[in-house]
Amino acid sequence: MAHCETEFRLAKPLPDGGSQRLHLEAVYRATGKMPATLAEIPPMPDELAYLWHWFLDLDAARGSNGFGISPLSYVEIKAWSDLTRNTLAPWEIEAIKRLDAVRIRVVNEK
Repeated sequence: MAHCETEFRLAKPLPDGGSQRLHLEAVYRATGKMPATLAEIPPMPDELAYLWHWFLDLDAARGSNGFGISPLSYVEIKAWSDLTRNTLAPWEIEAIKRLDAVRIRVVNEK
């Protein structure tokens, strides 16, 4: 979760439209010094990387309720599972729902 939360924060748009990641990468290119925020991203366990990619796929297709992003529903997860032929174990669904809660929290932070 720590890796994913950091990635969500780095992807969050800044007032100029760019993401924090883009700004930090520009600093790195200009100075040759890796900003600590990029250098210290918690690692993603190799065994769970597929779940991160599944979540990103679901996240890219999510809807909006007019006030922000909508939580991923079980119906959406089931439809994605059927369409992609990825059968999810109950713990994988729970992990995706936890990632979704973190994503929504980060998006809604001021």
